[in-house]
Amino acid sequence: MSKTVCITGINGFIGSASAAALIEAGYRVVGIDMAAAPASSVHEQVTYQPVDIADVAALVSVFKDNDVQVVYHHAGIKYVGICEAEPERCHAVNFGGTVSILEAVKTAGVPHIVFSSTYVVVDATVGRIVRVTEESVRQPSTVYGKTKALSEEAIEAAKLAGDIETYHILRYGNVIGRILPGSFKVESIVDRIVDACLQGTPISLLGTEHETVDGTIARDFVSIRDVVKAHVAVADNTSSGIYNIASGQPTTLRQIIQTVEEVTGKMIQVEVKPANPEPDSVTIVSDAAYEAFGWRATTPLIDTVRQLVLIAQETER
Repeated sequence: MSKTVCITGINGFIGSASAAALIEAGYRVVGIDMAAAPASSVHEQVTYQPVDIADVAALVSVFKDNDVQVVYHHAGIKYVGICEAEPERCHAVNFGGTVSILEAVKTAGVPHIVFSSTYVVVDATVGRIVRVTEESVRQPSTVYGKTKALSEEAIEAAKLAGDIETYHILRYGNVIGRILPGSFKVESIVDRIVDACLQGTPISLLGTEHETVDGTIARDFVSIRDVVKAHVAVADNTSSGIYNIASGQPTTLRQIIQTVEEVTGKMIQVEVKPANPEPDSVTIVSDAAYEAFGWRATTPLIDTVRQLVLIAQETER
């Protein structure tokens, strides 16, 4: 019998994509979300359970009834703007939800948790070049980052207390792309550039005097296809720890624009607006993931852009 894993936030971008990859790899997947029914992006073989992650008793029932061996905790509020506007709600959902999951896995005897985190738990500097490693000090500057940092600490404490046997805290870079045409659209900056190109509308760049090769900000983009490969890689891995999941190569927004233009053969209208106080360039080192479970980002950026363009064109028909 194949191992059963449970994914919280199954209706979301990371959750639905992970489910498809894990099912393809031979795992049985139970999916949790608050909606009464699964989203159209959720794989048909997912056993769906409408559960609020704040309901510990319901979580325990799902975990026990399905003999869950790994919980992938992806549920949460990920939009920084919403978190800044509603800090108490963000704290309750993101950190409070993690505490509920930890209580439930302890009670149900689930040995392994995989947690969706973010590089911004260590990114507190602005206006400069940032290099993030797993050893970088947790020093988040946003409400969203703070809830993720608190959740990481709670998971580490659960391991020390013997409540879980294994954990993988995965700190993603800027995740882009889609798995299938009908899958969840994340609305990343890359999606917005693709849409602007196809629709003939302008895209805004916030400042062009950053310390990068072309003056526009640079970020570490990683394909969702590579992210879900990491999720499959850790399913049976016992190397507890924090792991960056990113490309290790910053790409500027101007380079993204040029790539989209290359793929589509169309020019993009660019509007330059005042810069925000944010890092000029972010590089996220992911060597630890390769050493622990053999993972590296391998999807070329142009392939991800080409895929997004094709899906966007198909959607417009």
